[in-house]
Amino acid sequence: MSSPLLNPPLRSIGDLRRMARLLLDRDPAHLEKYIDYLTYQPQTFTEARGLLAGGRHVLIDGITGAGKTALMLYLLREFYEEGFRIILRDAGGLEFINLALDIPMVMWIPEGCSFKLKRPEEAAENLEVAEYGGPEEVVREAFKGERRFHAVCNRLFHPRDYEQWVEFFGGLLGEILHICHTSPPSRDRRLVLAVDELNDLVTSSQYALSPLHRSLKAVIEMNLRSLRKHYVTLMASTHGLSQISRGARSQFSYIFLKRHQGDELYQFCSRNLVTVRNEVFWFVLNALQRLPNDEAFLFDPVRRFDRVCFPNPIVYERDEMEWSASIRDEPLGGRRFDEVDLLIAAARSQVEMSFTELEEKTGLVRSTIYERYKKLKEHPLLREVLR
Repeated sequence: MSSPLLNPPLRSIGDLRRMARLLLDRDPAHLEKYIDYLTYQPQTFTEARGLLAGGRHVLIDGITGAGKTALMLYLLREFYEEGFRIILRDAGGLEFINLALDIPMVMWIPEGCSFKLKRPEEAAENLEVAEYGGPEEVVREAFKGERRFHAVCNRLFHPRDYEQWVEFFGGLLGEILHICHTSPPSRDRRLVLAVDELNDLVTSSQYALSPLHRSLKAVIEMNLRSLRKHYVTLMASTHGLSQISRGARSQFSYIFLKRHQGDELYQFCSRNLVTVRNEVFWFVLNALQRLPNDEAFLFDPVRRFDRVCFPNPIVYERDEMEWSASIRDEPLGGRRFDEVDLLIAAARSQVEMSFTELEEKTGLVRSTIYERYKKLKEHPLLREVLR
């Protein structure tokens, strides 16, 4: 099947105009039934190829149940076939397993947990389950591993720890930025960082759950341009435009609007449809409130737009899968050793290791080791024994 990104479906206005010209050559009377449709349709979207070039961030927005996750999975398949490496943050629904029917991938779960997919069997054959101790392991394997598709599942195993979601994603983003800033840009290292339900992590000030949410929002706003220069694409979904800060929202080059409702839809159309005729504005506004799940309005970097249709890649719903998972007893992110254990180990240790040696032993980058070291030094019990 041809891609709607590269070959827009028949529903696009350009195809309809070409059809109308053919009908006009045959019989002018046939053209009349297309006049109203042509008048009220938006102009043709013509910049889809730039999306697959890398570094052009993508936002998918719509109400719950509008098909955001299905569209994200379809786009991820397109990026994968173009040679991109992919890191997907799963929001707990496991819908990405549908792509494992024909894409070999790694499913990352927290250390000490377990997951086994029993059905569908054809997906289980392509799904490798791996445990992570920190985000650096996921990023290192995503950039250098044999498999190019990596799904990270931390919310599934610890659904109530909101701060842990933010902390882990912040570490993931930090490791990617470290690689970008310490090496020259390379098209051979193109990466898509896909985040289902970005509003869980990055919110505007009125929706922020904790200081961690506010700090991560600032980090993303500052670094989206850096990601673009290194061909890293951030693809995110949200169910409310107002839940993403305007500073972050303005840096998404491509916006897919699924079925939507509310005042924020009117505000978005007012800002982005300022150059169209009044009847086109109201056509788009009304259509967005009634879109079927396989359709969306796509806005490009210069806010040209079109109504496009995408096939749904989800074959198996969550309740049709068969899998087993276990969660470790201690809280995710909790310490295996308390402060007294660390004090005893530090005080009795006679081994001095440089940061270079620690890099080789742990597999972590120096910046990560140093940040952990600073946190240890801040603890009252360890302050006197750590230099």
